[in-house]
Amino acid sequence: MSFFVFFEDKKDIYTRGFFVAAALVLCLFAALRPIGADADSRTYAYLYENVRAEFIELSFVWIVQLVHVLFEDVRWLFVIYALLAIPVHIYGVFRLSPYILLSLLLWFAHYFLIQDYTQIRVAVSIGLWFVGLVYLGDNKRLKYFFFVLLAIFFHYSAVAYLLPLFFSNKPLTLKGRFFLGGIIVFVYALYFAHIDLIVSLPIPYMQNKLDDYERMRDMGIMGDEINVFNVIFLFRVLLFFYFLLKYSRLVKHYPNATLLLKVYCCSLASYVGLASLPIVAGRICELYGVVEIILFPMLLKTIRPLAFGRLLLVIFALGLLSLNLWYNQLINFI
Repeated sequence: MSFFVFFEDKKDIYTRGFFVAAALVLCLFAALRPIGADADSRTYAYLYENVRAEFIELSFVWIVQLVHVLFEDVRWLFVIYALLAIPVHIYGVFRLSPYILLSLLLWFAHYFLIQDYTQIRVAVSIGLWFVGLVYLGDNKRLKYFFFVLLAIFFHYSAVAYLLPLFFSNKPLTLKGRFFLGGIIVFVYALYFAHIDLIVSLPIPYMQNKLDDYERMRDMGIMGDEINVFNVIFLFRVLLFFYFLLKYSRLVKHYPNATLLLKVYCCSLASYVGLASLPIVAGRICELYGVVEIILFPMLLKTIRPLAFGRLLLVIFALGLLSLNLWYNQLINFI
């Protein structure tokens, strides 16, 4: 896949053919993986036998009941979720990305592994959100809202996608660019000052949830603070500021760049601003951060020679893949 991205120029029949073929392979990879090969499949196998509607989405309950009636084999649960998640995700990538093979490479290296291969309910909701972004970029907010509701139906965390409903895709002024960059600086300042505004929220339900997270952290069930200075994250922050610097050139070629930058700002800010609550920070960062597979290929319009920009993103993808396969051990038999 890395080899072919160096020859991708436009969405011609050959590029589209390879794109569809690679997507089919990924769909089969996610649908037919052995149970136990990833962190969550055994949990889903347990839920398949012991599903309880009161703590999980109704969509999951219905799909489990369908599999019980038609197939009586838990493997079909993963097949159905793969067929639901990957095609809609691929459609969104095709509509949004200027370089579909490069987006596919970035997706496979990270988000495919942590979502479509592992967190299968989240994967469907993100795929639906991607399709919604196509309409939000055209200011069709009602259609975007519809796809967000569908996304929430498949995973409750997709409620976070209601926030972009209030984002404008109008080109940013210089003040607007400074404001977006200032958000990242501000959350880092709060981090250094050890100020946690979220914990101080005077909302009873939120306070109960946050207290639960803190108890889990104290008991060792949930990890300690995440590293907001890890190399991969700092590279993402650096690219975000580079995009703001090159924004004028970027938005001429990619009208949706404004919307994507605002969403990506939410991803970076949540990771730092919620660092004291690792589960929440990681989940929200991933929910919004998946737009980088569309945003990062836009880098090629700002770098010459073109091959250097492609090489930079291929190395980044390799770093993510290595991190997920060997360090995080997302695939247990590697």
